[in-house]
Amino acid sequence: MTDLTLVIGYFGFGNAGDDAIGLATVRQLAKRSTLRQLIVTTGPEPVFENDDVQTITYSVGSIFRSIAKVDRIVMTGGTHFHTQGDSYDRVKVFSFYILAILWAKLWRTEVDLLAHGIGPIDGRFYRTLTTLVVMLVDNVSVRDERSREIVESLPSPSKISPVLGFDVAPLLDRVVRRDDPQSESSSGESSADLTIGISLTPAYEKYYDDPEKDDEIVTAVADAIHRVADGHRNVERVVVFVLHTGEFNDDVSMSRALLSELDGVSTELRLYQNDPESFVRSMNKVDRVIGMKYHSLVFAFLQAVPTLAVSYHPKCQWFHEYTGYSSDATVSMDDAVSSGIQSEVEELVLAGESYEPSMSVDEAESLARQSFKAIPEERSR
Repeated sequence: MTDLTLVIGYFGFGNAGDDAIGLATVRQLAKRSTLRQLIVTTGPEPVFENDDVQTITYSVGSIFRSIAKVDRIVMTGGTHFHTQGDSYDRVKVFSFYILAILWAKLWRTEVDLLAHGIGPIDGRFYRTLTTLVVMLVDNVSVRDERSREIVESLPSPSKISPVLGFDVAPLLDRVVRRDDPQSESSSGESSADLTIGISLTPAYEKYYDDPEKDDEIVTAVADAIHRVADGHRNVERVVVFVLHTGEFNDDVSMSRALLSELDGVSTELRLYQNDPESFVRSMNKVDRVIGMKYHSLVFAFLQAVPTLAVSYHPKCQWFHEYTGYSSDATVSMDDAVSSGIQSEVEELVLAGESYEPSMSVDEAESLARQSFKAIPEERSR
């Protein structure tokens, strides 16, 4: 009998990270069962054109109507359950997911959380909401150790032991790693000239309604690039990766602002264009990454590019901890604003090996596959 599965995620809205999650999830679920038919939420941008899935609009009405018809729901990560930023936004997100799960339970539909980043969860109210989510769903997998610790610390009367997995991006079909003979590395370690990739995101505006501080991040990064470009190690080129080109809290304006401050440096703006696999591979063409966006860190990791994380959310630091980067490879965005990042970027350029993880891509891929083990291949009802 066919298993009808609804995959819920923020796909098709011009976000490379979300689309990578969606594409990897759809293809893995399709591989795991020939009897599974997939319905996937999507926005206006095409992501699943080459996949045998039915798509529905990402709206409350479409999602709730589909919930009444399916056998299973897979709710994908990123980071939905946390308390960073505006409390109204957080309550709205929690409310949507809790109501969707409750509606699914009325229809006796199984619900799985796949590779979620959970936390930080501050305050009794949000811990209660998170506990309710975990109690109601059937299976949970998380993408890092800190998320697992948070789930296991919840006062849930029916304890769910979350599966420790990984972000599912390593399972994309056509990701070419840097050590692959077909890789397109631009310069490599043997060259004196380096290409630096940079990813920025307007986190102060999104979480704290303070866009002026985003401008200070731009200046801090530009100053650091000028310093290393003028120093004893030449920066041949800077590629600014724009992971989010959608309408809400996109990264385009901030990225263009950075380019305007990089006078005298050869630059390129690389916009995400609804093909996450190609976008991941494009990071193979840089020698160092200064990453602010969470999935810029994931993509750089997959391409084995030494990386400095500018952490705008604890999830960025948690990713670097989980994958075994040195603590020197992470700087908070508050420190970047107050003290600059010139010394950190200089160290990144001069000693790239200190900014590499201890976890291998093969280990990450294995952990990502573990995430799917939380989802039974056959429906139980």
